[in-house]
Amino acid sequence: MMKLWLLLLLLVCTLPLAAQDNCNGRYETAVFPDVEFTGDIEYGSNTNFGGSTEKLLMDVYEPADDTLSARPLVLLIHGGVFQFGDKRSERLSVWGNDLARRGYIAASINYRLGLDENNLFTYLDAAIRAGQ
Repeated sequence: MMKLWLLLLLLVCTLPLAAQDNCNGRYETAVFPDVEFTGDIEYGSNTNFGGSTEKLLMDVYEPADDTLSARPLVLLIHGGVFQFGDKRSERLSVWGNDLARRGYIAASINYRLGLDENNLFTYLDAAIRAGQ
């Protein structure tokens, strides 16, 4: 009986997958030749490691001339161990443009950096600041 319920559950869970269409290649391949880039959009501000207020900025990549009003968003966040990095790194720019050509909106963000390498607790504080 348990095997029957598991089989039924599996079938019910896979039905939505079968209902998906392929979106005519959208999201899988580059269907938009041009990308619209908007840089340095302020999405917030907060106190940084040094105690001063810092503007939080993002760059947005969108498919140019797309008529679809609701598109999925991919958030691009640079690495750098809370000490360095930037939303305009070459890798994030390549990803942002590629995702936009596939029909996504990509937002590459900067977050608050800074920590004291000699104090373990500042790593936790840096992670919290970045997440906020």
